[in-house]
Amino acid sequence: MIEINRISTKAVRKDGLQLHYRQEEDIYRLVHYIVNGNMWEAPIYVWGKGITLYPHIFAEQIAAEMLYIQQIYQKCRGLRIRHEFAYITKDEFPDQNQRRLQICQIADWYGDYYFYSGFQCVYGVFESVDRYIIRYAINTVSPMDGAKYMYNENEILAMEQSCLEYVVGEVTGRKKRWFDFRRLEYY
Repeated sequence: MIEINRISTKAVRKDGLQLHYRQEEDIYRLVHYIVNGNMWEAPIYVWGKGITLYPHIFAEQIAAEMLYIQQIYQKCRGLRIRHEFAYITKDEFPDQNQRRLQICQIADWYGDYYFYSGFQCVYGVFESVDRYIIRYAINTVSPMDGAKYMYNENEILAMEQSCLEYVVGEVTGRKKRWFDFRRLEYY
């Protein structure tokens, strides 16, 4: 099974404030979790697109870069970062020996989807008993032109699902459908 999902951005507290990813601390926490993991799980692979990764991958530096882009374009209100994740069950991989290599390649290719859409992203691959989880932190402000990541939820989820299925099919040799990357704005 291949599934793309995101943490709800519509959760609201009793006082009317939205819960997720509105403050600078939220960006630092999410990027830190994706890069370093927590007590129970650690990523097996971490990378990013549109951000500085050398000489080392530091969560604080990545989060600061994302915040800097938002400050340059004066887009510091509302949703500041998106947390999206892809679930891919281990039975999607025909070759057991190549699984980890292939999931890292899938994470990179799918990271291109966000990068070619014009947004910075950092991602980590986490492994559980029966599936891999690729977690993405996507800056909601494009460094290219300052545009906000504002898409119709259902429309964008369908396009992301289609792209993910294409990438998994290409990497594992089980082609399922075609995805035209030329539809993305900055390809």
